[in-house]
Amino acid sequence: MSKIMLELTLSFSSIDCVTIKLNDRTTNSIPFTSPLTKADWEDMQWYLEAYPTQYAADVDDSRADQIVAKLKVWGQGLFNAVFADRSAERLFNEFQDENVEGRQISIAASQPKILRLPWELLCDPVDQLFVISN
Repeated sequence: MSKIMLELTLSFSSIDCVTIKLNDRTTNSIPFTSPLTKADWEDMQWYLEAYPTQYAADVDDSRADQIVAKLKVWGQGLFNAVFADRSAERLFNEFQDENVEGRQISIAASQPKILRLPWELLCDPVDQLFVISN
């Protein structure tokens, strides 16, 4: 188990406000709106729950491929929703630029609407890279 050396924390005091913390610096409260639509949630649910069970029936690979193509878009939308504010972007860039073992992004929230967001898809639109990876 690796020791956490650097942690970027996204703290949600409500479903529409986030603060970003890195080391001893914290942003002011930043407005947050989930970028995912009802249709996005329906696609995600279909892809994760229905598609894997269709192997013996009419498999809709075309729809699945379309949803896979959306994963990065959803992650970029989530990234932009959190880091669009300049102060948040600065902290993220500093976090990203640190080349240390044990970097971690934490989500601090008690609201189910925040906790259910697909944070694993968080994707930096500039580098086109998923932020959370092995």
